[in-house]
Amino acid sequence: MAFGKLPRFVREYANLRETITDAVTRWAEDVRSGTYPSDAESYGLPADAAKELKNRNEGEGVATKRHKRHKAGVAVRVQSLDCKEEMVQAEA
Repeated sequence: MAFGKLPRFVREYANLRETITDAVTRWAEDVRSGTYPSDAESYGLPADAAKELKNRNEGEGVATKRHKRHKAGVAVRVQSLDCKEEMVQAEA
């Protein structure tokens, strides 16, 4: 992961700069597009915790449809009691 010309005593075994850049780029694209994390890569929120979050934030216009961006940028996916998936803003 060197920048510029390597000293003569350095032997390059792998180009990690390209590998890491590619991996981070693909991860960021998946997050932005909403394909990561998928349901298989997520843990469910217990119904009682989802209900508490929903009740606490009710009336504040916080609950939105899945994958909608939040101004704060921090959100958690919750499963509501009526089996509709919603995004609820997490408290910082």
